[in-house]
Amino acid sequence: MTNINTVDIFQLSQNALQWEPYLIEGEESGQVVLLRQTEEERGMVVAGLWKHTSGENPNGIPFNVAGSESFHVINGAAELTLKNGEVLKIEAGNSYSFAAGFSGNWKTITPFSKFFVIT
Repeated sequence: MTNINTVDIFQLSQNALQWEPYLIEGEESGQVVLLRQTEEERGMVVAGLWKHTSGENPNGIPFNVAGSESFHVINGAAELTLKNGEVLKIEAGNSYSFAAGFSGNWKTITPFSKFFVIT
């Protein structure tokens, strides 16, 4: 983090990414590197990169949104099965936003990475 004139600036450097296991219900579900994780008067802000391969969790993983989550797919493809059985195709180049309380089952189809923001 850099502070310029009392404004915080957060930066991820492509050459210095330190990926860590991302755990969902105690099970490793991809890897994450955080750009920012802060608690502010207006609430929490978490932003970073997440990557996952299809072989890691072949039956899918829970996708439960505690806060609002928006993300842009950098590469790969996934399917998100909604509670009503409908399948949403998640594809590279597209952006998605989910309200707090959304839940479904995430299945990675091809090696996947996204930039996400949770508030």
